[in-house]
Amino acid sequence: MTNTGLRILVCDDDDLLVELLQFRLRAKGYEVLTAFDGQAAMDIAGTERLDAVVLDAMMPRLDRKSTRLNSSHTDISR
Repeated sequence: MTNTGLRILVCDDDDLLVELLQFRLRAKGYEVLTAFDGQAAMDIAGTERLDAVVLDAMMPRLDRKSTRLNSSHTDISR
């Protein structure tokens, strides 16, 4: 495993899918943060430096469309 130094946020309301993606991405050397609804993803994106976000289309509290519209207020490319 090589540490890429890249940080990825995985957000989905399916716990098993999040766990699988987290396992696979960490095995490839990525640092993985997780959230289980759109609001939690926005909260993390507002406070953490992220290189990529994997975001489910339909989630509680904020779906992908709403989260994407709000992402203009958050610089995830810092």
